[in-house]
Parts: sequence; C-alpha cells; structure tokens
Amino acid sequence: MRTSFACCLCRAAAVALVAALGVNAGEWPRFRGPTGQGISAETGVFRCLDAAGGKVLWRNRVRGEYYASPVWANGRIYAVNQKGETTVLEAGPTFKVVASNALGEKCFASPAVAHGAIFLRTAAHLVRIGKP
Repeated sequence: MRTSFACCLCRAAAVALVAALGVNAGEWPRFRGPTGQGISAETGVFRCLDAAGGKVLWRNRVRGEYYASPVWANGRIYAVNQKGETTVLEAGPTFKVVASNALGEKCFASPAVAHGAIFLRTAAHLVRIGKP
C-alpha cells in the first residue's frame, strides 16, 4: 500500500507525501492548496492519505499550532510547532508518535536535514541533533 503525509518522501519506495496539515483531498485541490499559499485553516492536524486513491488512512491532532513545514528523514516525520515543541511521527499507514520534545524557545522555521543530522532554528539558537 502506498501512503502519503505532508510534503515529503515516505519510505524507500519514494512515495510522495502530499497530505496537507488539517485538510482533506477535496479541500486541497491543487499544489499549495485552494488559495495557492500552502496554508490550512485547521492547525495541528495531520492526515495520512493513500497516494493511489486519496483515501484518508488516519487523521490525528498533535499539540500546538504549526507555521513551519514538517520534514521526512529515515522513515520519520519531524514537525515543530510555534512554541518550539517537536513531534516525531513514524511514517506509515498507522498513526504513531515516536517522540515529543520541547526546545524551550519559539520556533517558526522548518527543520532541515543534512549529513545525518536535523537542524532546528529557534528564536535565538541553531540546534543540531545527530551524531558528531
């Protein structure tokens, strides 16, 4: 089964993650949504869609309001809300939160993945998570 999440690649099969936060396929009819701005009216809701037919496999709320885009790395989806709380989801057809952590500062930037690490820019710091 092919699944999709929000704007990333899922698993080694390189399945596109196309679900937008908080909207169903009918409400997100084109690239970057109905207004072309990539903004959802509902916040903190993740949906997993079957890439082949658009069927919603799961829909779950995670804590906080999100400005930054989630990213995919090594089979997981990383999302940071505006308060700087990170949520790590397993990329798959069932909803599973792998971890939640607080950065201790506001965060509006999308995480970046490079050289086996995840980089997060908060209001005052650049955080690197990964092996040295």
